[in-house]
Amino acid sequence: MIHGQVESRIISALWYFVALTLPFAIRIYFPFAGLELVFPTEPILGLLALYYVYRITLRHRSYARPSFADLTPLDLAVLSYLTSSLIATVFADDMGIAIKALTVQVVQIGLFYGVPRAWYGNAGVSPERWFGLYALGLLPVVFLAFIQQGLAGLDRTGSHHAAFPFYTDHTSFSAALSFALPWYMGLAFHARYEERFLSKACFYWSAACITLVALLLSHSRGGWVGIVGALLLISYVLRDRWHGRLGMTIAICCIAALAAFAWDNHRSSSSDVQRGVGLWDTARSITDVRHDPSNTDRLSRWRVAWAMFTDNPLTGVGPGNYQFQLEEFTSAESKVAVPIKGPVPDSLIIPLWSAGNTMIMRDRAHRSPASGGTAHSEYFLALSEQGALGLLALIAIASLVLFHALRSSVAWRSPQGIAILFGSVAYLVHGLFNNFLDDPKLALPFWAGLSLAGRIMQGDKHLNVTTGPACQNDA
Repeated sequence: MIHGQVESRIISALWYFVALTLPFAIRIYFPFAGLELVFPTEPILGLLALYYVYRITLRHRSYARPSFADLTPLDLAVLSYLTSSLIATVFADDMGIAIKALTVQVVQIGLFYGVPRAWYGNAGVSPERWFGLYALGLLPVVFLAFIQQGLAGLDRTGSHHAAFPFYTDHTSFSAALSFALPWYMGLAFHARYEERFLSKACFYWSAACITLVALLLSHSRGGWVGIVGALLLISYVLRDRWHGRLGMTIAICCIAALAAFAWDNHRSSSSDVQRGVGLWDTARSITDVRHDPSNTDRLSRWRVAWAMFTDNPLTGVGPGNYQFQLEEFTSAESKVAVPIKGPVPDSLIIPLWSAGNTMIMRDRAHRSPASGGTAHSEYFLALSEQGALGLLALIAIASLVLFHALRSSVAWRSPQGIAILFGSVAYLVHGLFNNFLDDPKLALPFWAGLSLAGRIMQGDKHLNVTTGPACQNDA
């Protein structure tokens, strides 16, 4: 019994440490192994993965092994997504790279989605607490971003690396903020049912406002569009309440403004590298697909992804292989219009910090050569790397959440349900324009949020937005 309690507390501590420190994690590259790890997160995730494999295979063989009857449509969609990645790995152009990418996918989805589905409420497996600690750990990064952006300029160019080195660019930072914002708002609404509700509500509302300002100043157009899409769905879920009607009004106004920008697209918008580009010009550039360098680059990468798909429609080029096949599938016209190159050789990497040639922390992208990058879309990336099955599985995941929210909106009306739905939908919309699921900083809130969405879809009414269920000893 004592041994089991110690084991449970150690696992709980590891989970909470991962969630709290994840916003502070940094990327370290090991040239001799051709491997880049997120420290300290990924080594701990590796230990946790080995622990759960041990639990399933060597102890309690029947424990946490759901039968096929227990699997929900969302579970099957997630398994299909992993299956498509496995099949694509077998037929990958570079199997070594594909195996690395597949391992990351399996570990992240297994830990952040699979473990909560099987061990919910046991030994630190409480996604609600993960979300709370993640959002709390994100606040110091937000203040750092304010300082760095203030020094660089509160414009679009200054926002690009305001959260560096913790978030490599403003788009991934805005995606993280999209998960933290509704969580803080949910906590603020829930605070009125607790003791000392006024002080808690003030803190949570302050944190929500700070996060909203940071999201606006991130100048991430994909993040903004994701927020508008999530706000539109949440407004439907809360359509008979005043805040639902207010949200619907705001969302409609944003969509009308976007339509006006599209109509007025004959004028050239400001480049993302020009100084002094503010929020209005950044918003106006969303629909400018002729002059904005960021938009034209995305279109070129989407065409490359489509070319990879048409060349390998069933299996794609393999997980992680997009950037290594980028130059091969890029047309000559695209190379002239938008210079697209593959990964940067190690000799050209400019370090922000290094320990000889053993460990390197890359400098920010605008001061050193960047890697080839990926498809700038979760959907196009799945299509190019995992083929048609990967894209269909990802669409199925998004559709199941959206359709359940539209059909059974009452089930999502708790503060936690609203927060989970908002963050998930915001990312699924943002995923049209960017992709970050290979990064644990975004993989944890996304897949853990989907695990909670699965419980809501099953009718679990015992989720707690504040602290989650008490950890139980399962040894």
